[in-house]
Amino acid sequence: MNYARLLEELGGTELTHDEKCVFCNRGTIQESVDIALIPAVIRSQRHSRFPVWRCKQCSSLHSVGKPDLDYWYGLYPLRAHKMNLHAKLGYQNRLKQLTKAGMKRSDRILDFGCGTGLFVGFLKHHGFHNAHGYDPYLKEYADPEILNASYDFVTSYDVIEHFERPGDFMGRLSSCLSSHGKCVIGTPSAEHIELSNLADYSMELHQPYHRHIASSWAFIELFERYNLKVESLTFRSYFDTLVPTVNAKFLWNYCYAGGGIDTAFEPPRWSLMLKSPRLLGFLYFGYLFRYRGNMRMVFRYQQR
Repeated sequence: MNYARLLEELGGTELTHDEKCVFCNRGTIQESVDIALIPAVIRSQRHSRFPVWRCKQCSSLHSVGKPDLDYWYGLYPLRAHKMNLHAKLGYQNRLKQLTKAGMKRSDRILDFGCGTGLFVGFLKHHGFHNAHGYDPYLKEYADPEILNASYDFVTSYDVIEHFERPGDFMGRLSSCLSSHGKCVIGTPSAEHIELSNLADYSMELHQPYHRHIASSWAFIELFERYNLKVESLTFRSYFDTLVPTVNAKFLWNYCYAGGGIDTAFEPPRWSLMLKSPRLLGFLYFGYLFRYRGNMRMVFRYQQR
């Protein structure tokens, strides 16, 4: 779909918001040839659709419009996220990746956008006692004073794409890093997301919560403006393991088949899996079907 076709779908109403790419500041929605109307990620709201367009210059993705995010976050099942076997296995994988990147038990650590704080608790349980969390949407972790300290390691998973102005996120995050600090960011990778393949990617598109999804090169350019140099880049989610059901390919297809992200926080729907050879295949072998819709970057502070 292009811009003219999108206007037809929306009844001819001109779009006035988010017309220019917030990453490269060059591409516009009017010149985009890759636009789609993406259904909301919440099951009860699947009838709502949101325009998402790809920047022709840097391949980043952008959600159009100004939805009432206070209303939408009121529907979000974040508080239902509990520590279970799947979370533990995913966090074990994440911790292994972080220690490989250089994180030590003696480091002062900040999980920026920590949600209910499950990963902060997981770190402390594994001897990282100087781990802290910040999330403005959760009262327990919303104290802005936590951002005034200096940290050796800052982690942030699935956060930057929620910001209307990604530069605001970067300003807050980079100000928390010590002069020798590192940060690890996990986020969707726009260049590998196909707008026409909703079974694989509608959960990464995550409408209307994900406002801007960067391509890897646009992301690197953004970070370099804040004196952060990329140390490593991997196109694989920390949730990818060889354990059955614990892989991104299965999870996102399972949630899509279940009608929304809510499915991930509900009791297992075995009938849904048994009726789908595709889901059964991903349940056991999803790790082998390399899912590249998510990326992990390690950055280190670079003094000028």
